[in-house]
Amino acid sequence: MDKHEIKQKLGKTIARIRTEKQLTQEAVAERLGIGNEALSRIERGIVEPSITRIFELANILDCSVAELLGEASPILQD
Repeated sequence: MDKHEIKQKLGKTIARIRTEKQLTQEAVAERLGIGNEALSRIERGIVEPSITRIFELANILDCSVAELLGEASPILQD
């Protein structure tokens, strides 16, 4: 799995959890202090979020960092 695939899987996981929690991109972006388009780029796998941003997202989405990263991790899929 290459870096691009990892970013895409992470983004899809963030979007899925956000949707499950019934949060809009606008609401999450506002809490992160970023624009909607910036969050959209993360969810589409265009931009790789920093580790700090991943922790912030986990807090906002009320999930663990492991849950966010788990689906994107090639190691956990073995």
